[in-house]
Amino acid sequence: EHFENNFAVIFPPEAERLKAFFAEQRRWAKLWVQPNNCMYEECPEKSIGRSHVIPLAGSIKLISEAGHVVTPVFGDNGLSMERIGIRRASTFPGFCRRHESIFSEFETKRNISSLRHYLLQTFRTLCREIFRMRAHRERLRTVLKEYRTLRRDYFMSRIDRVPGGALTHPRNITFEADSRETLLTDAIESLSQGLVDLRKLYRDLLHEIETGANDPPLVAFNLDLRLPVCLSGTGSFNYMKEEKARRALCILVIVPEMESTKAAICCAKSHINVLKPHRRLESQVQFLGILESWMCHGTDHWFMTPSEWEAIPEGRQELILEGILNDEYSILHPVEYSILDSARKHILDVVEQALARGKFRNGQATEIRQLLATERGKLEKYPQKIAKAYA
Repeated sequence: EHFENNFAVIFPPEAERLKAFFAEQRRWAKLWVQPNNCMYEECPEKSIGRSHVIPLAGSIKLISEAGHVVTPVFGDNGLSMERIGIRRASTFPGFCRRHESIFSEFETKRNISSLRHYLLQTFRTLCREIFRMRAHRERLRTVLKEYRTLRRDYFMSRIDRVPGGALTHPRNITFEADSRETLLTDAIESLSQGLVDLRKLYRDLLHEIETGANDPPLVAFNLDLRLPVCLSGTGSFNYMKEEKARRALCILVIVPEMESTKAAICCAKSHINVLKPHRRLESQVQFLGILESWMCHGTDHWFMTPSEWEAIPEGRQELILEGILNDEYSILHPVEYSILDSARKHILDVVEQALARGKFRNGQATEIRQLLATERGKLEKYPQKIAKAYA
């Protein structure tokens, strides 16, 4: 009854609990900076301590202010945007020095200019996600093991306190329908399945890179405008095929450059047909909408110019952070509010000027005006479509 009313009874006093918690946090943080096995297949060398997944000089530094960017961070008060130094942004112990050098093909020129470059940047992102998911799965396994030990020890000690309990001391106890245990085991299973999917994609991408094949499962984008955001991570979407539900795990990349922004989405070849509409984008605002969906419904591993985030009205900031925590939507679901405000305003101004100069036919002009109204609405403090739901 004590356990059912408050499962925290199994844990040690708060001081001991906090000590163990911070020790685990230190161990987790250390894992991300100490040399590990090189992520390149069959390489026996150790990695360097910090590999930047997103190019430092060619991208992260471009969007920084005073050597800092902001990124979503989960803490005691939930999700918030925190400032971090650019040297800490988007690093992991990924590759040995020899394999780290393969990315210099585009990093030294600070320009992703070929299909091979897109593949290399996507491969680097994929390797970080495999490392992250492995580490997270191991962490959850440790938490689950500790939880089961604490739970068992608690019940054993309580049985010993019952008159005569020591005489009937059980050698083992089986627990069923513990929601906390189920939550952890489901999360571990989900990570394991995700790793299976990513390993398949790893082999496909590495084959494309090493053989120079020209039909990768990748859709690449180029916007002639530097966006104030870098992104590297995973996202997913569900769809039906042959009356069977399918889930596609994707690798997402946004890399701003001096005068443009490069982006890519990659998934297993069996899912790539679902992404074909992405190849026929008709406007730059559609491109923005896709990237904002990746930021809100995909990965939280993205970095933004601090002043760009601070310029967003507080009410919409709250919507963005709540959207990141909401796992109801996939990366194909549009975001009904703006995240990249300055880019959206710039694009809409250019379109409005073209409209005023009569650059569009009558039927086309009507559609453009409707598009402008919709996109301007996303810049409100609380976009009209979801203001009531938010309130």
